[in-house]
Amino acid sequence: FRKKALSIIALIVLLLIFLFFLSFSIRNATICTNINSRNLKEYSGSYNISISHRARNTIYYVSLANGDMVQITPELLKNGSDFSEHPVIHFVYSEPRFGLPSGYTCVGIYSINNSECYMEIEDSLGNAKIGMYIGITFSIITFALAVLLFVSYLTAYHFKKK
Repeated sequence: FRKKALSIIALIVLLLIFLFFLSFSIRNATICTNINSRNLKEYSGSYNISISHRARNTIYYVSLANGDMVQITPELLKNGSDFSEHPVIHFVYSEPRFGLPSGYTCVGIYSINNSECYMEIEDSLGNAKIGMYIGITFSIITFALAVLLFVSYLTAYHFKKK
């Protein structure tokens, strides 16, 4: 019974990991599609920033005056740029909303007159493509491991019944 329970738990864990990576790749694929089709949301105006430190990652959450929440990955900001110095800024962001708190993904940040770029849309597209490929790769790996575990479980169970 113990081996059976451990196999089922391992299978469930692998399937949960598979679903995590699948959702990660779908989110990034959606962002890529939205950038390529220019199906993006835009906002120019005032905002408030809060910073979240998760494990090894830092995420900026920006509350826009229109009620939207935007998540910014600091690594995508151009070197040395600090958009927070300006009280009014232009944000370009994409669906889907995700995370806690739920927010859109920021793909571009510009000064109101477009004289300064703090986050380039092409950099965000490249990052989303990499995330999509990583998600797909790990989805395939974890799904294959889950299938192998399930087949080996069925095989072992089948031979025990004989």
